[in-house]
Amino acid sequence: MAGGISDTLNTLGLETAASGSRRSFLEGLAAGGRRTTPGVGTTGLGTSSGLFAPSSSSASVVSAEEKVVLDVGTYTLRAGFSGDAQPLHREEVYGVFGARRSTDHRRAVGQRHGLLLPPVTATSVASEENDSQWQQQQEVERALLEHVRQVYRSHLLVDAKTKKVAVVVDSRTLPMSVRRALVCVLLGNLRVPQVSFYPRAVVALMTCGRSTGLVVDCGFRVTTVTPVYDSRPLMPYTVVTPLAGHAVHQRVRQLLAQFGRLRRDTTSTEEEDDVDAMLSGSVVAHVVTSLLYAAPTSVRRATADDGHSLANADLFGDEMAEWYARNTSPPPTTELDLALTDAAGRRRVLAVPSWVLGRATEILFAGNRPSDHMGVIDALVACIAGVPVDTRRALVGGLLVTGGVSQVPNFASRVLADLTLALEKSSRWSALARDIALADCLPAANGAAFNPADRPWIGASVAVAARIGGVDIRRDEFDEIPLPTLLARLD
Repeated sequence: MAGGISDTLNTLGLETAASGSRRSFLEGLAAGGRRTTPGVGTTGLGTSSGLFAPSSSSASVVSAEEKVVLDVGTYTLRAGFSGDAQPLHREEVYGVFGARRSTDHRRAVGQRHGLLLPPVTATSVASEENDSQWQQQQEVERALLEHVRQVYRSHLLVDAKTKKVAVVVDSRTLPMSVRRALVCVLLGNLRVPQVSFYPRAVVALMTCGRSTGLVVDCGFRVTTVTPVYDSRPLMPYTVVTPLAGHAVHQRVRQLLAQFGRLRRDTTSTEEEDDVDAMLSGSVVAHVVTSLLYAAPTSVRRATADDGHSLANADLFGDEMAEWYARNTSPPPTTELDLALTDAAGRRRVLAVPSWVLGRATEILFAGNRPSDHMGVIDALVACIAGVPVDTRRALVGGLLVTGGVSQVPNFASRVLADLTLALEKSSRWSALARDIALADCLPAANGAAFNPADRPWIGASVAVAARIGGVDIRRDEFDEIPLPTLLARLD
């Protein structure tokens, strides 16, 4: 294991605080040595001393032994061991656990919301078909327990009671129900010795060998822009927008239904009208994960040159569709044929215009004006405007795009190009435009080869291997201290 940790730390260019040579440190790490680090009271999420403080003598002890690292999102769960360069296992949480429940209502809830169950409203309280808020909380815990227990049993192959756990969390956007479920499942049900929480933005930035930057986490339910300065997440200046992976899924379905042509086979010219019946969730997910890309041409710049106005035109109306077809490669006559099969066993061919695959992500860049939801670029500009003046130049010089949507080819480059354009057009921010750079556009030695969606997990793996402590909750504390008090440590 020492060799794997050594390769990872050397790749990131990180230095450890262990005394002696790097080799002796790694040997002690592999042998399960222990050292002391600051306790929970002196290090934490957003505290004045920062998350990662220098090691010193304290009551809290962080073990150098191998730990289980979990990254639990609303769509994907990643699991593995500290010191590894990538997760050992990934599985989808969204739309899976509901199928294992005993009622159709549970199945529908799971397929629609994943771990984010719908909130209780006045209407739902009056309806006998919906659960109470407490029952929904219990359902979240049962769903998470089912997933985590299966991961331990089938993939990690270790006894949960013998290894401490490091969990990657986003304290700003992770719902309280999921945080509560994580603590109860790991410490209450599985009885792990200790759970250490690490902020997602900070550990993701560590994989680039940086401690300062702007982290854009474009997940499934929300997109979060978090400024990190000197390994401290500046949570008061974090900007959140609901436009994320789920919005892309919805937009792809809409575009396929609106512009796709359904035929019996590739030689048939007769079109059918029941496109919606053929667009199952798996078909849309296949298009998003395997075929989608972000077109390199910025709509903000090109539409201004052509006389269009995003403020007055429908982003995916017929007028803009014609513009997309003219300004997207391959040529507008190019179509991609998708072979589909519905629940009744009928086989059809769906012809998808090439521009749909390159422009479906425009909803994330331009925003959703009817719903007044800002896009990624507007969220970045709002975050830059809010942070202290003396930190802006350092922050924009380390732009990191992570999350599931970041795996879309050319997405990070489009974010960089559109943000640069937005700052150049403003007299207030034009001086910052030339300082913008992607944090992972560095030599391979600094982690450019990492999967962008796995960066938070990899960063937590490195943090544990380097004996960097997080916010710790021990099993005995869980048994003695009220749960709300423990959860308050994550705020």
